[in-house]
Amino acid sequence: MVHRDRLQPRGVCPPRHGAQGVTYIGKTGCELRIDPAAVRRTQRRKKHSFNEEYTHGHSRSLFLGEVTPGSGLHTCTARGSSRGPARGGGGAPRSAQPEGAASARQGAGPAPAPCPLTEEVLKEGLSLLCKTSNGLAHAYVKFEAKSKDLTDISLLKSFVHLRYVDLSENKLQDLDPLSSLTQLLWLKVDGNLLSSARMEELPYLQVISFARNCIKDMEGITHPRLANLSMKENKIQTALGLSHDQLFSLQILELRRNKLKSTVGLSLPKLKTLYLAQNTISSLEGLEGLEQLATLHLRDNQLETLDGFSSSMKCLQYLNLRNNGISSFQEVAKLRVLPMLQALVLLDNPCSEKTDYRLEVLALLPHLQRLDKDVVEQEERAEAKEICQRRQEEEKEMERSGQGDATE
Repeated sequence: MVHRDRLQPRGVCPPRHGAQGVTYIGKTGCELRIDPAAVRRTQRRKKHSFNEEYTHGHSRSLFLGEVTPGSGLHTCTARGSSRGPARGGGGAPRSAQPEGAASARQGAGPAPAPCPLTEEVLKEGLSLLCKTSNGLAHAYVKFEAKSKDLTDISLLKSFVHLRYVDLSENKLQDLDPLSSLTQLLWLKVDGNLLSSARMEELPYLQVISFARNCIKDMEGITHPRLANLSMKENKIQTALGLSHDQLFSLQILELRRNKLKSTVGLSLPKLKTLYLAQNTISSLEGLEGLEQLATLHLRDNQLETLDGFSSSMKCLQYLNLRNNGISSFQEVAKLRVLPMLQALVLLDNPCSEKTDYRLEVLALLPHLQRLDKDVVEQEERAEAKEICQRRQEEEKEMERSGQGDATE
């Protein structure tokens, strides 16, 4: 008699033992025949980090079963691992980018030919045997299918125990099949043909990378535990679509090489690191809500003024403004509102070419520990302090002179 899990909707049932090992059957209809010795070996290896070497090595060859066509029953036999490459899978080499993917992302060339995820690619990509969330059985929780020209991943719908998924360098245009993967923690879909980041809310998802797609806005990202989001090298023009009330756990946001013109919409309460380099930002707006931000990258933009920083940004320690259009030290003086600023990068701005540039900046911002690539030396600090004191005395003298003229 086949046991099926009736306790939790996505659990895997208690095992039934047979001559060829232990068989698990879940509500999705997935039957896994697992060699107990292979399970023990995998559990020992589980202590290592989930890195590329692990995936490309022995663990993938544990999954060598077959799928009965038309039955909906996935029968997967776990065997002892071999050091050789997994059988089947086909597809392009992992290091190569799918042919035509780059041009398709730029709107050139025809639509990609259909290429659905196959059983062979699925077997090759599954790895990392772990206990399921209810602790009663084991399931594969990691899947990788990079550079396979995939356009359809519907086959993943039934693999509800997956926690780590890498589908980079394919030709995917939507991620709807992933909506059933409610245990997902980590997702990487770099280098596809996605025009939107919209997905069903996944309650445990913590890390997503949408780099190098065709995404134009930030709407539809509502995962409550999301802590790290990368959307670099897309076509995003505004951040106004961010769901502030949903992304209350987001700490790292990567938006390099997009088409942003302003920082409006980026006021996320828990954000600690924000990468905005290589956009076309010319104005800083809405930054006052970034009370926990510690690192801000604004390199290679079009800033000429530094209005927009606020004293409420009391945690900001590192600010990179390299290669903008800041020409006046009066603009640099506006950074005085940042009480914790310790490291500032102003290289390749017009003001950095001026005489005594470092001393001028240190006179305005005496608490800096590092300016550009160099640590602030004590001699520099002392000299900048003298300049500051001399100017304060000159200002007082000018005020006294002005009062005297007014009396006369």
